[in-house]
Amino acid sequence: MKNILIHGLGQNEVSWNKVEEELKSNNIKVETPSLYSMLKDVTSDYDTLYEKFSNYCNNFDEKLNLCGLSLGGILALNYAKEHPDKVNSLILIGTPYKVPKFLFKVQGLIFKIMPRSIFEKMGCEKKDFISLVNSMSNLDIESNL
Repeated sequence: MKNILIHGLGQNEVSWNKVEEELKSNNIKVETPSLYSMLKDVTSDYDTLYEKFSNYCNNFDEKLNLCGLSLGGILALNYAKEHPDKVNSLILIGTPYKVPKFLFKVQGLIFKIMPRSIFEKMGCEKKDFISLVNSMSNLDIESNL
C-alpha cells in the first residue's frame, strides 16, 4: 500500500517533513507531492488541480492511504468518492465538508494584500494562488458522501 500525505493551501510538501521522518523511522514509506508543482504551466483552478492529483494517484498500482490537510483533505475526499476501489483509508485533517463561502471571501481579501514573497516561499505565484482559492468558492464537497 502507498501512503500519501497531501499538504494544504497555505503549506507545501515540506510541511510534512517531521511526520515523514517519524514514519520513516518506523519503516513506513510516504509520498509527499507538491500541489503547486502540479499547477506549473497550467490553469490554476481546483478542477485542474484535482485532475492532476487524480492522475498522480492513478499512477500507483496498489491501494492508497491518503492523509490530507485542509485542501489536501478535500482532494483526498474527492478522489475517494470517485475512486473508492483505489483507496484503502482516509485521514482528513481540518477538512471542511462544506466550503465556507464567507471565509473564502475574507481569505481572498487577505491574500490580495499579502506580499508576493509569502507565496513564493510556498512555491507558487500570488496570482495563481488567488485564482485557485477563487475557483474553490463553489465546490460541492458534501454531495455523494
